[in-house]
Amino acid sequence: MRSGLCLITAALITGCAESEDSEPCREGFELAGDGHCYPPPTPWPEPDIHDALATLAPCESDAPDGAIDLGNGCADGACVGMTADEITEVLGVEPDCQVASWSDTKQYCTWEPGIEGLFDDENRNGNPDGDSGSERMRITPPYAGQTPDGSGVAVNVSCYLDDLGVPDVMVYEDVGGTLMVRDLIYDRYGVKAYDWGTDNDTNQPDGRIDNLYLYGEP
Repeated sequence: MRSGLCLITAALITGCAESEDSEPCREGFELAGDGHCYPPPTPWPEPDIHDALATLAPCESDAPDGAIDLGNGCADGACVGMTADEITEVLGVEPDCQVASWSDTKQYCTWEPGIEGLFDDENRNGNPDGDSGSERMRITPPYAGQTPDGSGVAVNVSCYLDDLGVPDVMVYEDVGGTLMVRDLIYDRYGVKAYDWGTDNDTNQPDGRIDNLYLYGEP
């Protein structure tokens, strides 16, 4: 006959029953495929979009200097539609240009600090075509300029909601059970702001914008 006793440690782990005639697991435990009894898993609450917005840190802009012009797609006077030479003249520094990984007829050119344009290189000579205007301007850290209302890079996501209102498209990512705003797409302004975690090498949203694409108002 089986003993009606079991070790306390075993009882804690398996939730064993007191006799062979009773249920295989005591109340509140479930029998698993390995023959042991376990308590049911704790349910995790489903992430909620409203929670993601409600928990956004408030906008704290330290340099709303107007260096970024969203309507015209400009940063420090370097604007969408300008050639690489025109941008170089405005910024006063030479760019670092390289062929785009996805097309050998496109060139990325970056001027310090954190201003990038995209140009045609139809003759594939390794330089932007002289008459090619930048298709868009990309702003990344450590660029410090902002719009008059505080939008820029390295600023809280909420700055864009305060500045431009509700975006046309908003994309979220589940980070450890918490929804984080990742993409803010304002088609009506030609603005795309992203929190991709590229500024801290996490590749996850952290609440601060790290990539800003300016196309100019359509």
